[in-house]
This record gives sequence, structure tokens and C-alpha cells, in this order.
Amino acid sequence: CNFVPAINIFSMPTAVQEPHSRFKRQDSIGRGTFGDVYRGLDSATNALVAMKSIRFDNGTRLDQIQSEIGMLARCDHANIIKYRTSFVEGRRLWIVMDYCNLGSIRDIIVRATLLILKCRIELDRFRKRKSWPLQKMSYRL
Repeated sequence: CNFVPAINIFSMPTAVQEPHSRFKRQDSIGRGTFGDVYRGLDSATNALVAMKSIRFDNGTRLDQIQSEIGMLARCDHANIIKYRTSFVEGRRLWIVMDYCNLGSIRDIIVRATLLILKCRIELDRFRKRKSWPLQKMSYRL
């Protein structure tokens, strides 16, 4: 990613026309650092998106939010979720990104840790009986 100085989210023109009607919020999929995250649908492309909702109040750290959006907007890498747009609706800022159906990083780490533990159990069993039942091993992330 190439990083440039922080940007003002309120002066950013949205790249999407009529974002309020284009992106349809669906079910809640979690909580992020600054707000709630929902699965959504981009009605123009029928693609699933992740929609992060951040409510503004007197304690909201706008500088951190602006920094996060600026970083997302400038990152273009195959291993980073793609930022689509952001828009303000009432007292909420919506950040729209590509949807990752694998879940959060935490979810992926938990699944990978469980897989490693299962493999260690099988290795311990192998060491004890000196045989390896390959046909019985089938693990998925």
C-alpha cells in the first residue's frame, strides 16, 4: 500500500451514485473497532458487501476513522479486502467493502488452531502405534 497524508471523510466525494439506495443492509455479522458490521448487497452488481456502521457522538475519534478510511481507500492488494465507498447517513458513517465469507481474522485463526491441534493428536497417535491411517485423516479449515 502507498500511504499519503490523512484525508477528511466529510470532504470526500463518494464514488458511488445514490449509495443509500444502492447498498442494502442485510444481517449483522459482527462488531468492529468502531461499530457494527453487516452483510449487504450491492444492488448494481448483486455482489455481497460488508457494511461497517459507525455512529457519531461526542466521543467519536474522527481522526482515527479518517485514518482507517484513508488507508483502506489507498490500498490495492490481492490480500487486502477492497474498499468500495463510504457515505454519511444521519449520524452514521457507512464504510462499504468487499465481503469475505471466511469470517474475521479471529475466526480464521481459531479454525487454523483447531486444525493444528487435530493434526498433533493424530501425530501423537501415530507415534504410539507406529502406523499411519492416511485414509482416516480429512480435515478442513
